Amino acid sequence: MRLFFAIEIDEQTRATLAQAVAIVRPQSKTGRWTRPENLHVTVQFIGDLPDDSLDLLGAILRRAAGSVRPFTLVFREYGVFGSHADVLWIGIEPAAPLFTLSSQIRMELARAGLPCDNRPYRPHLTIARQVQPMTGRLPAWTLPSICCPVKQISLMESMRCDGVLRYRAVLRAELTGLQTVDP
Repeated sequence: MRLFFAIEIDEQTRATLAQAVAIVRPQSKTGRWTRPENLHVTVQFIGDLPDDSLDLLGAILRRAAGSVRPFTLVFREYGVFGSHADVLWIGIEPAAPLFTLSSQIRMELARAGLPCDNRPYRPHLTIARQVQPMTGRLPAWTLPSICCPVKQISLMESMRCDGVLRYRAVLRAELTGLQTVDP
């Protein structure tokens, strides 16, 4: 199983984000656009692990969910990164609970001897890959900030079905903020 921890985007926010995508998409020559149902914010990428790791990952998920209360993500800008500056994303205002989730999961994965991404955490919502803006520049963000309530965190599986990339939640845990974070 190819796995990652993520914040899923609710339907109402997804519909609003479609407006932001609609502004930038026509201004790009090429691109592999993220399907709306696949929109998410990665908290920690893991990679390929066997099915028998789900119990351990579920415990990590629940402890992380217990470390923060529900919060709101605020989307507010476009940006690009990647070796060819061809990954198009929508940026997120800094949210301490999101960084707490990421660091808690990273710490727990390391303790368990499981793989984790050790690059600095840069939260974003990927909306396209292999993008080439027609003007060489991204349009300015003209929408009001888009707010997304976050009440849970998910362990997601990435898979290809009939050549189409799909993400599915394997496990979910409600954010409670009822347990303290271990140092």
